[in-house]
Amino acid sequence: FILHVSLPSIYLSYFLDKKRAELAQQAWSQATCRHCISLFFVGARVGHLPEIMAMVHVHRLVPVPAVIVETALMLVMLSTSDVYTLLNYMGFVYWLCIGVACAGLLWLRYKQPDLPRPIKINPVIPVFTTLVCIFVVVMSAISAPIEGAIGLGILLTGVPVYFIFVWWENKPKVFRRFIDFVTTRLQLLMNVVPTDDEHSD
Repeated sequence: FILHVSLPSIYLSYFLDKKRAELAQQAWSQATCRHCISLFFVGARVGHLPEIMAMVHVHRLVPVPAVIVETALMLVMLSTSDVYTLLNYMGFVYWLCIGVACAGLLWLRYKQPDLPRPIKINPVIPVFTTLVCIFVVVMSAISAPIEGAIGLGILLTGVPVYFIFVWWENKPKVFRRFIDFVTTRLQLLMNVVPTDDEHSD
């Protein structure tokens, strides 16, 4: 949330002091990169991604597999010559995901009001955010429908990963052995191990 709030201040500071704006932009880029890496790491720890993504380097304690995947994705994104097309691909998906998350928050607040919530916010904020996201997604779909469809296709590539690694619980032994074989080889290659709290029992 802080990353999204701080971005307009970076643009505003650009008009006031260009040197400070450049430093703020670099800091924002680094924070965004670390945030994306932690999403892969945490997603794997809760079982939504392959187990290898939740492992850290033996000596440096860095989630090396998550860093490698994030770097590969960034290199693919940088391979495009038209940055505006890339923004249309990712912007559509980004705002769609935020809108769905906020709508889900409202749905849970309505359907399960007694659910324990460590942080409880005023419903006006998710309602406003959902409406803004709907506006941005609809305008993106109208102004660049092909890029929006490609971005949606990129998003849907996560569906097979979810079904294979999360939803499908009774995997055959051959499949499990293959996944274990690949995981152990990647562990040896990257010198990574599971974190302590995963195997604390």
